[in-house]
Amino acid sequence: MEVKKLIILPAVLLANFSFAQSGQEVASAELAFANTAKIKSTKTAFLQYMDSTAVVFDKGNIYNGIQHWNKQEETSGKLLWHPSFFAMSASGDLGFTTGPWEYRASMQDSVTGSGQYTTIWIKNKNEEWKFLVDMGVYYKPSLFHQQSQQEFKTLIPSKEPVDILSVEQKFIREFGENGPAAYKGLLTENSWLNIDRKQPLQTATAVLSALAALPAKMAFTPVAGGMSAARDMAYVYGTIQYEEKKENYLRIWVNTATGWKILLQVIKN
Repeated sequence: MEVKKLIILPAVLLANFSFAQSGQEVASAELAFANTAKIKSTKTAFLQYMDSTAVVFDKGNIYNGIQHWNKQEETSGKLLWHPSFFAMSASGDLGFTTGPWEYRASMQDSVTGSGQYTTIWIKNKNEEWKFLVDMGVYYKPSLFHQQSQQEFKTLIPSKEPVDILSVEQKFIREFGENGPAAYKGLLTENSWLNIDRKQPLQTATAVLSALAALPAKMAFTPVAGGMSAARDMAYVYGTIQYEEKKENYLRIWVNTATGWKILLQVIKN
């Protein structure tokens, strides 16, 4: 599959952006998205808040979000979620949130499904936040009432041009040679890992331990990625192949005082 490079804003705008003060702006967009799903319907909310180029994932396949959701039927079921960990680039054009989700047949019914979502948000030319990437994992029991909001703030704009797909591919080569040891030095105490059947893991030690338990022959193939104008936050998504199974992954990279780090990963397995 061809690797696509998506730059959120041209680098020539770098000198002109105004620094954002708080990632709460992205969290508020996520809360508005979730509230629309609760009050109206999941389908209505997704079609209202997704970018025209947004993607969704299913069993290793990647679909245009609008085309996918236009084919879905309206249901009375309630998909509920809220942000618990989030950040926004200094240029205010790119952000992400992750948090718990749960599903109920109606607001009066008990929880029948739960897990963790992760969303990549971009600000469009109309100054509206739209989501670009949405990927979820499932686990039990629900953490819906146990996760509180945390903002990651230590983003440092890079003074040098950065090709995030080159950064990603370098990491993938090292992972192919060294396995989970390739992550050492690339994780922080704020790093998260969202994988199926496990509650979210945080801190470098916890993430490394969980990664070591995953299949040894996982092969990552990046499909697309993007970066903020400030060059302080980036994302890459793609596919994972191991044994006979194909799935998807998402990685969020941030620039820190000690270089580019993996702040959050979603690995479907």
